[in-house]
Amino acid sequence: MGANEVPFLAISDHQTALSKLQQLAASPAQCESAEMPPTFIAPCPTFFRSSLRRPQLSAPAPPAWPTAAPIIARDSSYHQLHRPSPGDDFHGIPNPPPGVPLLLSDLRERLIRQEETIIFALIERAQFKKNSKIYVPGAFDIPSSPHWSFSQFLLYELEKVYAKVRRYTSPDEHAFSPPGSLPKPILSDLDYPQTLKKNRINVNSTIEKVYKDSILPRICEEGDDQNYGSSAACDVACLQALSKRIHYGKFIAEAKCQADDSLYRRLAARRDRTKIWNELSNISVECVLLKRVENKAKSYGSDISGDGARDIFKVEPHRISEMYRDFIIPLTKEVEVEYIIQRYEGIDYQDGEQQIPLKSDANA
Repeated sequence: MGANEVPFLAISDHQTALSKLQQLAASPAQCESAEMPPTFIAPCPTFFRSSLRRPQLSAPAPPAWPTAAPIIARDSSYHQLHRPSPGDDFHGIPNPPPGVPLLLSDLRERLIRQEETIIFALIERAQFKKNSKIYVPGAFDIPSSPHWSFSQFLLYELEKVYAKVRRYTSPDEHAFSPPGSLPKPILSDLDYPQTLKKNRINVNSTIEKVYKDSILPRICEEGDDQNYGSSAACDVACLQALSKRIHYGKFIAEAKCQADDSLYRRLAARRDRTKIWNELSNISVECVLLKRVENKAKSYGSDISGDGARDIFKVEPHRISEMYRDFIIPLTKEVEVEYIIQRYEGIDYQDGEQQIPLKSDANA
């Protein structure tokens, strides 16, 4: 073997290789005559023949191989609250097994994830000034839409792309653009589960107004930094996140209707929106939600210094919690109330001796 050649060892496994290398460190001359059952080939570096004559090698710790996760036995109540949706793929839409009612626990994880999406979107928007110019119709030269604001233009252009990839065919997605103005999907339709009853609810026009008039002033500094494109792009992300969360009230309402069908059927027949609203309200749950949102905003939106202190927030956490309290929760309840009214449209309810038919509500 030449002076510059690297001898090779046939090594069968990690422990055998470690043992053989220790032997070679003690007697480097054995390197050339090493014989072992071949499994894979590894080089024996030349430094074993020189530099390792005197120093003693300490055996490195063997690698920690992953082990299987322990199996934890859970009782039937756990599976009832945390059951998986049946089937292979239902595209993110809750779908309980046949004959099993939709539970609020089926929606909780999705609602919590949507909180995080909203918080991150608002934090991203807050890095820019308000840039009111992008909301003024005609402030920018847009040949195709001269009377639109820049914000409206970008929202519509992006929704055209999303429509082509069938975003708005999903029951939990709602476009801000007028019906019929978006192109048809280029992808084939998905077979979504029929978890919801048919309805005509879309409150995006209200969401857009509340966002511009009430939410933006709370998170953005007044002024113009000319980051028009970035601001409008962040607006789209905020609006879509808010829309999805608020319209998810349909699923919440469906779960509550399945839990107490007779109550909501009776109230819907009377169109008693006030009582439906009160039945849907749960103050203790809302307080927990508001506290959780504020704590998440503290964690996600703080600037952490070298010593771990969190004194500066990109958006004051209490402001995001207040947005939930003042806008997101009330708008979600409005969606829930209208969904319940429309869910029982055309269904008669026998109230004592009086039969009350429901009539179509064009304004619902």
